[in-house]
Amino acid sequence: MENKLTKYNGNFVKCSKKIAKAGEIIATAREGMIERIARRKTSRYESKGCWHSEGTANIDGVTYWCLAEYAPTTQNIKRTYAANFEGLYLPLISNVKIRVESALELIPRIAAEDKNKLPEQRRVLIPEMQDTFIIDSAEFGNIDIARFLARDATLAKDYSHLLDIFYGTKFTSFYQLAVDENSAAGVFLGVVGDVSHFTVYGTDGDFSDSNGRMFGTTAKSQVIGLEKKAIKPTPKQLAIIEQLLMNRPKK
Repeated sequence: MENKLTKYNGNFVKCSKKIAKAGEIIATAREGMIERIARRKTSRYESKGCWHSEGTANIDGVTYWCLAEYAPTTQNIKRTYAANFEGLYLPLISNVKIRVESALELIPRIAAEDKNKLPEQRRVLIPEMQDTFIIDSAEFGNIDIARFLARDATLAKDYSHLLDIFYGTKFTSFYQLAVDENSAAGVFLGVVGDVSHFTVYGTDGDFSDSNGRMFGTTAKSQVIGLEKKAIKPTPKQLAIIEQLLMNRPKK
């Protein structure tokens, strides 16, 4: 069954409250990729991007990408909103916690525990490229951040074909925190279309943006972790992907 996403508008706090009230959880970037592949031109990302449940952090000069359960922003929504309202990223000080442990200690520890796993199997990723960078969309599926967010190397490559062939979006930007202090930000999947030159994965500091958007999904349709539980595209999505591959220009 195709994953069902419900759209919510407003700042991060308001969207999160609406999602919780509906008995849903914040959709992952993986679900955003699947939604785009399935809907293509009718995708609800066409005119506006949105936040997803993952997050990023910069700790002692190292960039980390985190699944929702380890993302400081997702786990400290109101605190993030308050910082953003003042024009700041979420400062990562010792009392910013994920469950009962300091984010400053937990995130590097989980990254170290997972360092020998494939990117799509990690809970916290230290990406090979640490600063903001731009790639050819045809190479999207080879990027460790893309595979980490997709939770599946095949889906990352399928999304690469969608960008490069169907939309004609030739470049993809990965925005990362460039700060001197320990800080955290959310993950934002930007708009994409045949007129766009860039689609955006990366940091969005403004959880206080009243014009923001998020998607909610039922908990049973979402997979956060891991190796043996990756959601596979539906037959309908696979048919679309196959058609994209058939129409790919020959080199």
